[in-house]
Amino acid sequence: MPKPNIPKKPSKSGWKVASEQVSHEDEEMLTSASDHDYVKEANMAKRKDIGSAPTTPNKAPAGKKSKNKEENEEDVSNLTILIAIQNMAKDVEELKEKAAQSSSMLAALSKAVQFNAEEVKECKGKVNELEMQFHLLKKENVELKERLKEKDRYKMRWCLKFKGLPEKKDENIRQETIQLFKRIIPDIDLRRLEDAVDVVHRVGKKEDNRSRAVIVLFARRLVKEEIWRRSKDSPVCKERGIRFSEMMPLEDREARKKLWPQVEQE
Repeated sequence: MPKPNIPKKPSKSGWKVASEQVSHEDEEMLTSASDHDYVKEANMAKRKDIGSAPTTPNKAPAGKKSKNKEENEEDVSNLTILIAIQNMAKDVEELKEKAAQSSSMLAALSKAVQFNAEEVKECKGKVNELEMQFHLLKKENVELKERLKEKDRYKMRWCLKFKGLPEKKDENIRQETIQLFKRIIPDIDLRRLEDAVDVVHRVGKKEDNRSRAVIVLFARRLVKEEIWRRSKDSPVCKERGIRFSEMMPLEDREARKKLWPQVEQE
């Protein structure tokens, strides 16, 4: 409130004027004071009204709120990081366990692989030995087959085979064969012929209305060659339909069949 200006004590001549001025100024001061009192009462009434209304929480200052928010966010971030670190530690422990298991498995596999490698090496050695034995046995087998073929060829050189001699029940095939040979070679001594013919028998399965072939094993090859030579032009063989052939292995017969057309062309 401004301090009123009090004029100095006037002279008697100016008292009236001064008194009028003072009264005017006092009136203005009273008016101003009354206005001031009215405003003050109005403010007090307003405060009473505000005090009677429900109070609302005062908002925190913006700076303090942001600071608290940052602190909360920082706490949450730290907690999240701590949880993540703990989870990572657990994962690392699990990975260590798995790595240890994998290491043991790898060690076991390494031992198994080494064992298998040794077994394979040993098997390869055995296979190589078996291959060598196989080649030796194969070579021996071929040699034995050739020996048997040669033996058969040599034995068959002492044999003759012929067809066309009628087969009879309870026949003496050796005597009938000797008589046939005597007719093919009439000038040969019968005793010599009997000594030259060793074994005589029919071959093949017996069937009705069919005469089986006869094989003759000679003890003297010269007699066999003479009968073979004369049988080709013998009238007895032509009359009775008897055909002689030499004995030979199957492989030789097949080879001869292949070469025979070439021989006929020549």
